[in-house]
Formats: sequence, C-alpha cells, structure tokens
Amino acid sequence: MKAVCDFTAIKTLSDQGEMFPVPTCFLPMMGKPFIQHIVEYVERLQIQEFAVYLSQYADEIEHLLGDGERWGVKITYHLLKRNGKVEQRISKSKEYADDELILFCNAMSLVLIEPSHLGQPGIFVGEAQEDASMAWRVCTKTQMLSSELPEVRLPHLSVEDGPAYQKSVQYM
Repeated sequence: MKAVCDFTAIKTLSDQGEMFPVPTCFLPMMGKPFIQHIVEYVERLQIQEFAVYLSQYADEIEHLLGDGERWGVKITYHLLKRNGKVEQRISKSKEYADDELILFCNAMSLVLIEPSHLGQPGIFVGEAQEDASMAWRVCTKTQMLSSELPEVRLPHLSVEDGPAYQKSVQYM
C-alpha cells in the first residue's frame, strides 16, 4: 500500500482571524511539527511509500520531510498549481493499479486509524469533525470520489483551526 498525502490546502491561523501567520501544519505538538506526526503515524502503519502533493509552502515541507530516509520510507513530491486537484492527478496516473488500495491523508488532520482499517475501503472521519473534508480514505483510485464508502468515526488530532489545535494538544 502507498500513501497519497494531499498537502495542497494549508491554512494559517491568520486566515482565520488570528494574529499568527504560521501554517497550521507546522504548529508544534510534543516538540515536533504536526505534519511530521502524520508521516511518522503512517510509517507505523507499515506504509513505506509516500506521494506528497504540494502547492503552497512546498519548499518548507520538502525541507522538513526530505526524502523520508530518516523514517525508512520513500517520499516523492508532486507540485500542483493552486486550485489543482490531487484526485484528478491520481485518477489519470498509471502509477496506481485500478484495484490497488491507497491511503489518502491530508496536512490538517491525523485520524487515528488502525492497521486493520487498511484492508478494506472506507472513509475515516475524526469523531468531532463536522464534515468529511478532512477525512482520511482507504480506497482505490476509482473509488476516490465515491460517497458510498463506509464511514468510520475515530479519534483524531487536528490543526484545521485554533480551537482544534488546542484540543489536540490537550489530547496528547
């Protein structure tokens, strides 16, 4: 299984009226940037290949994560134009077989899925999340946009806004 990380839509707290222009995925949690926790968590799920899609903050993210060697994984980067869609790139890619399960994650939420969740398609949504836009998915490239996948609510950490970040820090 491979992980596809959609790190294209990154908010800052200043976007939300806060006077803190740091990208939320770089906010510290237990001494590490949030985005690093995502990579480490996915690696602990025994996923060794990451395709990271970037738009804004591409240089900063690539500098932080590098090629993945320190975690024993392989990270490749793909640059998208603003408003580019990862789903469109993946659906046209020959890199993934039509029946290959892929873990789709993002830079704003860390849904605490278990290895057993990786064997079947599903949408994994944080317990307190209002909508599934920050959900993680396990599915094939042809199922990416399907709303018919089973939805599972799980604990999660989030940096999608200031209150979510504060709650996640307390959870840790």
